[in-house]
Amino acid sequence: MIDTWAGSGQRSRHVPGKWPAAALYVLLTLLLTYPLSLKPDRTVLAHYPDDELLMWVLAHEVIYKELRSFPDVQSLQHLKQLGVTYVIAHIDRFPPGELARFEEGVRSFDAQLKLEFLEPAGRVYSLR
Repeated sequence: MIDTWAGSGQRSRHVPGKWPAAALYVLLTLLLTYPLSLKPDRTVLAHYPDDELLMWVLAHEVIYKELRSFPDVQSLQHLKQLGVTYVIAHIDRFPPGELARFEEGVRSFDAQLKLEFLEPAGRVYSLR
């Protein structure tokens, strides 16, 4: 249900040929970014829209580690830098004891997180 809510906008409409286009995009992204991922510290990129996607690809492990402690100062700051506007928390998948830590964190960062949607399995927050 929470994923249905998050996808209820324009993105959920059927687009003919989207799967071949998506497969081509993934293939080209992998082919073109793999050399950059070998030495990202030596690569200087101009600012283009696809650079943000490239940074997500190159930094996914760092982001994953930060999101394990979400919400905290570092994870919120990094998500805002990447242009993230919504966060979906699947609270039904949290390990025991993590839900209390998560809710305490949300209360401490209530000025930066706004609850947009709530159901027993999860929540959607917007970043301010």
